[in-house]
Amino acid sequence: MFPIVQADYSYYDDAARTLFLGENLWRSQGRLFMELAQTGASFNTLSVDVFPLPLLLVLPLLVAALVSLCRHYFPQPCLLDTQVVMPLLYAPFILGILNYQYDGPMVLLGVCCVVFAITFADKRGWVRVCVAGLLIAVATGLYQITVQIFVCLCCIDCLRAVRDGATLRATVSAIAERMIQLTIGLLLYGVTAFQFYTSLRGEVAHMDEGWGALLQWRAEKIGGVFGMFVNDSNRWLFIVMGVLVLAGLGQLLWSIRSGKRPPWERWALGLLCFVALFTMAVVVPGPLLFIADFALGPRTLIAFACGVVLAFYLARNVLRLAHPLLSGLLMIPLLGMLSFSYAYGRVLVAQKAFETSVVYSLSHDLASDPRLRTVEDFYLLPSRPYELWVPGSTAAVMEAMPGIKFMLTVPQITTAERLAMTGITNVASASWHEFPALTHGVAPEQVISNRFYDIVRVGNAGFIELKAPEGSARYKYRAFRVID
Repeated sequence: MFPIVQADYSYYDDAARTLFLGENLWRSQGRLFMELAQTGASFNTLSVDVFPLPLLLVLPLLVAALVSLCRHYFPQPCLLDTQVVMPLLYAPFILGILNYQYDGPMVLLGVCCVVFAITFADKRGWVRVCVAGLLIAVATGLYQITVQIFVCLCCIDCLRAVRDGATLRATVSAIAERMIQLTIGLLLYGVTAFQFYTSLRGEVAHMDEGWGALLQWRAEKIGGVFGMFVNDSNRWLFIVMGVLVLAGLGQLLWSIRSGKRPPWERWALGLLCFVALFTMAVVVPGPLLFIADFALGPRTLIAFACGVVLAFYLARNVLRLAHPLLSGLLMIPLLGMLSFSYAYGRVLVAQKAFETSVVYSLSHDLASDPRLRTVEDFYLLPSRPYELWVPGSTAAVMEAMPGIKFMLTVPQITTAERLAMTGITNVASASWHEFPALTHGVAPEQVISNRFYDIVRVGNAGFIELKAPEGSARYKYRAFRVID
């Protein structure tokens, strides 16, 4: 969390939420409990920005959740066993939601609710079902993607139970209980926070070439994202982890074969394990595979953290079989993910400095040029092509760690709310397909042109045309020699 707090980068929606103090922006997306939590954290009926206080407040609860998950996986965990649950926070995609100063802490709160729903234990089945269902409803009302995390953690529990020698009847019974918990949680969410849902993001995609071609294309896109985190420097680590995971799966299958079970039960348990792995593979992207708005971004893939937890669990079992202390080698990939987080934090600092410079330059031109001070309304048009605004000083980092570029999927400078933070309040965001209608065929008069934007005037309206930055190439250092 420290790199995010240190950068203090107001990300995408944060500027709008600060200006309008929420105003039901979460409620309309079915996140009523996020809105309630925001108002509670700010001790105000409106969602006042108090970052990083919510993040710091949720941290002890997150630690407690990870502790409970570790004890759930291992009855008597040692210090090295704690590494297995750490990817739930360390996985890089979590950074994609921590970016958001309003939403990030609330999503972590939802993750905590999901973990407690998994780990809650009571001798009475109806109590387990009711408490877990209530926690799932709260988590869904905070952020819907937390449901995917719950399902993935249930799949891990299924694989764990089979490895530990559970019978088919006990495994199926546990799965049925989890399904009941999820059903109750979604029903409670449906009669509470979902009643305020008015967003159109959940529409099913309209496919022209059939579902097969659509799913294949989207699966390739998602697979390409995962490949961005592999580079020449860490390729060996992915290969070693892949071998350990395959060995862990082999160990799991061997435990099924070596148990004193009838052959049909062995086959059934093996099929359950395959279904659990397949379910995880589908649930990680989840609705992203089927909805019309294919907004592929880091926050839509946060359930992938559960896949890393499973990989660590399987690798830990293989390493401990050789020697208990060898599981400490999992610290290496953990440090790799932590290193990525800190590198990402430094990129955010550079990005913030670059965008602040451009925004203040633009604000100065709008406020000082006599030809623009009389313009009533301005429209901010994104750059063509629609690219990241990356300072040249971070280009080398992007080449070394391509995954960081995926984390910066939205150019924050293209939001008009950032100009409002500098006192320019008559700028609205617009798109290029609206440009002809807004200008009504009148030839624009160019007022200002520089490296990063053009400002044109059409009658009593102004248009700010952002340019794709040319400074995204590597920084060019030129040494000068003093001539005597």
